[in-house]
Amino acid sequence: MKKIKLFFTCFLLLGFLLIFSEVIGYGDEIESFGIHIIKYKLAEQDLTKQQLPTDGTKAEKVTDEQGNDLQPLSNIGYEITKVVLKEATGDSNNLDLYEPIQGAEAFQMKIITNEVGLAEVNGLPRSTYLVTELPNNLLKEVMEPVIIQLPMKTQSGIVNDVYLYPKSTIYTQDTIETDRKKLPQTNGTIGTINQMIFMIVLVLVMGITGLFLSKRKTN
Repeated sequence: MKKIKLFFTCFLLLGFLLIFSEVIGYGDEIESFGIHIIKYKLAEQDLTKQQLPTDGTKAEKVTDEQGNDLQPLSNIGYEITKVVLKEATGDSNNLDLYEPIQGAEAFQMKIITNEVGLAEVNGLPRSTYLVTELPNNLLKEVMEPVIIQLPMKTQSGIVNDVYLYPKSTIYTQDTIETDRKKLPQTNGTIGTINQMIFMIVLVLVMGITGLFLSKRKTN
């Protein structure tokens, strides 16, 4: 009888341990969040053609009009900062109303896209984050800063791992030519004009000097 009671007690303890471990594992899972940034080589004409996700979900496949996979863009930097509203009643969509969290809860990290265009940070706690794209010679313009709430609420449910697809454009041959056309077209005439002005001034000075000398001789 004692052996049966001992066996039953051990069985209950084992059951409690298994349940406890499952609870801990489940809690760790739901409190671990991530931000995943996927950057593609996008020209200005691609922005109107591409329908990249904007709700934090992951795109299964991203292609151009010909069905080819978009080319990833590496070595693009992003800064992720944990922020908080300055006022509890402030507009959560107004970036100017946020400020970095200070003290022990502060968090800021810089990440860079790899060869497949991915930059990510995992294991983030539940909070609000500001994602900023850093200036780069490859980019014509950086994306507007984005506020991400972890976890993110979407129409399909709660998203723990948020995917962000920056729509900043890159420099192409077309954009370079367009920027060149915006520059003043001097064609080397500035130096010629300066020389002509100098010659005119010199002639005027010599003419006035000659008139002055001739009047003195007359007198």
